[in-house]
Amino acid sequence: YCDDAKPDSQPAKIQPIKCINYWPVSVCENYINIHGKSMCTKNILFGRYQCCTSCAKVLKVTVNEHGIFESKDNFKFYDESCPEATDRMIAGNSWTPWCLAYKDEADGTNCETAIFQYRCYKTCNIDCGNTRAEQPPATGD
Repeated sequence: YCDDAKPDSQPAKIQPIKCINYWPVSVCENYINIHGKSMCTKNILFGRYQCCTSCAKVLKVTVNEHGIFESKDNFKFYDESCPEATDRMIAGNSWTPWCLAYKDEADGTNCETAIFQYRCYKTCNIDCGNTRAEQPPATGD
């Protein structure tokens, strides 16, 4: 019997993925050069989940050694739906059924990947941080 294990307790929060480029730097930089740095804030999938460090660089946002940054304008570390996290919608349909079907695949690590965090923020129970002040750990500036 373990006092810490409560059957009705919420599962542990998954930490948001680090701000890194999941695409090659050259692809990210070329895309930004062609479409403009506004892609980093208008397209969350691109800016936060595919080319985060390249976007942070052009938006002059400091990313600390842990891959965390303080949100600036529409460039956010935590999902825009926080504190009431939701799963994404596409053409009026929620990704939730897809999220539920596949989140436990790959030995349960799917929720630690960029595409799952983008589509399945609520289903994967991704941490929203301190959403009132939205202040992740200091960047050391």
